[in-house]
Amino acid sequence: MAEKTNRREFVQVAGLAASGLMATAGPIAAAVPVSQARPAPRTMGARFRALLNGPEPLICPGAYDVLTARLVELHGFKGTFIGSSVVNQAMLGLPDQAIVTVSEIIDYDGIIASNVDIPVLADVDDFGTTPLNVYRFAKVAERRGIGCAAFDDRMPINRATGYAVPGVYPK
Repeated sequence: MAEKTNRREFVQVAGLAASGLMATAGPIAAAVPVSQARPAPRTMGARFRALLNGPEPLICPGAYDVLTARLVELHGFKGTFIGSSVVNQAMLGLPDQAIVTVSEIIDYDGIIASNVDIPVLADVDDFGTTPLNVYRFAKVAERRGIGCAAFDDRMPINRATGYAVPGVYPK
């Protein structure tokens, strides 16, 4: 038969048991002193710029999907690259002939970016061609967690013939 305990002893034992469970469950938020402010989380763009400005070269192996991007991360690389041809091949099974839209590229790359903790360098073809589209899609890519977007300064094939140097935007 169990010993009879008073309420005070019960509360003390229950408190010790609960604190033991809490300690094994994970870090306590109050472990950081209140006076010490935590740094604001940095965006993937800021992390990518910091890596570019760092002392070591930034090597970004190509990823084709979430699995290969995770493998790149697990092998210790600081960033990964996703080409626009990847989206054409994954979505349509076709070679890279600018068939998918910039929105589809950003959506595909954003899914990968949201599943890894390293910056993603995304090839986004012409990024919408016009300055307003470039601005708009840059904001969308930033919201999707893409660290850097590389885009071409070449015009789409059907619009390139009217300029002195075919395919290159004039200054």
